[in-house]
Amino acid sequence: MITCGIDIESYDRVKRLYKRYIMPLGLFSECEQKHINSYQSATYAFTAKEAILKAFGSGWFNSEIEPHDIQLEFNDHDIPVDAGFSGKAGDLFKEIGSPFTSLVFHQLGGDILATYTMSDSFVGSLDAGLVAISRPNLSVVNVYTMQAIHTEKTMGMSACSTRSLGELAINLAIQECCDVKTGAYESGRVGKNKDGAPHWDFYSGHDEHDNNKEIAISITHNKQHICGIALGK
Repeated sequence: MITCGIDIESYDRVKRLYKRYIMPLGLFSECEQKHINSYQSATYAFTAKEAILKAFGSGWFNSEIEPHDIQLEFNDHDIPVDAGFSGKAGDLFKEIGSPFTSLVFHQLGGDILATYTMSDSFVGSLDAGLVAISRPNLSVVNVYTMQAIHTEKTMGMSACSTRSLGELAINLAIQECCDVKTGAYESGRVGKNKDGAPHWDFYSGHDEHDNNKEIAISITHNKQHICGIALGK
């Protein structure tokens, strides 16, 4: 079993909310709130918890999982490093049977991107692709290496919808993960596992090696970036 979630937040956006005292801190327990003592720590906390919710195929308000079912664990710098689960989240975590978890942050300009992975395999052994598309100029980077990805697929997409750019982000993430040369959306489609989390189904007749892969995917966006992740084993 493998599942993942990602989320991105802007420092500037969280800073405005934090300084106006309108951050929805009630989504966090009293213990968590002790570590949310600046707009920087608030940015990390919100991206982390939403990425974890997405890994469960959920969101802030659209599932049986309560935000307090996820208890972030922080380091000495008030940055989340892991999480514990109770309630519905705890039940799902046991069903997933995932001894390996990973919470990682990446900085993209003034944005913080969080990725969260649950797997029954060591996370470092998984095939992975994580890409970010810049909305202003449609440039694409591999977030793991910060190397530019050169593609002609962004040509003429300046007026495209978030959904179209999101599909492209997933497409490119799967290509990075599986080394698919023909374009991911020619090789499969988005499906959902039994817990509601999105994953990738390869079409029958595709390369047998990839057909046997289990591919977990997730997407996030804000005003500056659209990001997609694909993890496979």
